[in-house]
Amino acid sequence: MRLCYALLHYDPHLVDPDPRVYLAAIRTAHDFPQALAARGHEVDVVHLYPFDGDVRKDQVHHHFVAPGAWARWQGWALARWRRLDRPLVTPAWRAIRRVRHLQPDLVHFFGMSLHLNLALLFLRQSRTAPPVVLHYHGGRPAQTALGRRLQRYGFTRAARFFFTTAEQAERYIQAGLIEDGTRRVVELMETSSRFSPMPRAVARRQTGMVGDPIFLWTARLHPLKDPLTALRGFTRIAEALRGAQLYFHYLDDDLLPELRSWVGEHPDVSGRVHFGGRVPYERMEAIYNSADFLLQASRREHSGCAVFDAMACGVIPVVTEIPSFRAMTGNGEVGVLFPPGDDESLARQVLDIPSAQIDARAAAVRSRFTDHMSFPALARRLEREYEGLVR
Repeated sequence: MRLCYALLHYDPHLVDPDPRVYLAAIRTAHDFPQALAARGHEVDVVHLYPFDGDVRKDQVHHHFVAPGAWARWQGWALARWRRLDRPLVTPAWRAIRRVRHLQPDLVHFFGMSLHLNLALLFLRQSRTAPPVVLHYHGGRPAQTALGRRLQRYGFTRAARFFFTTAEQAERYIQAGLIEDGTRRVVELMETSSRFSPMPRAVARRQTGMVGDPIFLWTARLHPLKDPLTALRGFTRIAEALRGAQLYFHYLDDDLLPELRSWVGEHPDVSGRVHFGGRVPYERMEAIYNSADFLLQASRREHSGCAVFDAMACGVIPVVTEIPSFRAMTGNGEVGVLFPPGDDESLARQVLDIPSAQIDARAAAVRSRFTDHMSFPALARRLEREYEGLVR
């Protein structure tokens, strides 16, 4: 098949005049397409981007297409009027023309909140146009009347909707954008991880991390991620496991003063909690491989990149019982699920795991990742969906 991935949005904070630099910073843009290319398909990726560019990487052809002058002005005006990021509302006419020029058998469109460009993709579409699948990357039904009309226009014409869990489709069903009980909703992870396991002893020599066991936090220090619940849970665990250590690595530090205050009020853990801050992504593979448990206390996630990376390295996820984490852990089959905000349940369930079982559980985590969540596994699933639609 000839497949085209459409990414008609970009992260303005990662923009670089060299598209290869941008490409290296975002996973979905190259890992999903590469996994399909490795299975013998011809794959193009069309990006809306401030600069034109052409990159061939690992059998995949990336087309970076800048909006025209008129579209740039429209994007600026709409962004100012609606107080939105300009990439969300910049018409991607030139990029859409590139998608059509490629004449793919199927188009995979990332993002269900890109109401304008999704509608433009279907506008003036011929009867022989390829099927289009939409992939959820967060967001919610449009809140304005115009946005809702644009979204309905695109959703009515889509062939499939990919969500991490079917529960994430419920708000769209309730809004009347997707019909209830439809076969068009498919459960599929939105991304995965390229990390690989390495022996714990080797990783720990590289990172200098010590502990028995080692706990790791790698999410933002933000109220939505609820790091205080994770810290309280670890404090309970540390009372029973005197060798336990917790390492924090994070992209922002909104709640760092509160966390430091908590540690200062609990001297028993003051030397066992380490705030490492941000490190380059390429160093995170050894950090994950040094840990026994990942702590994640998010109250809401549409996926969870840290959990993918941890499971790829065989780290046991200790995560909140929310839809995406239930799907990733097989409803707790290979991890620990606790109610959001419940540090007592977090600690109790971790302490119920005998230390002699940690290695076996780590192997089960890695096995589930390989069989159900790795890019090759997701590519096989996508291929079956694509082939059915193209036929």
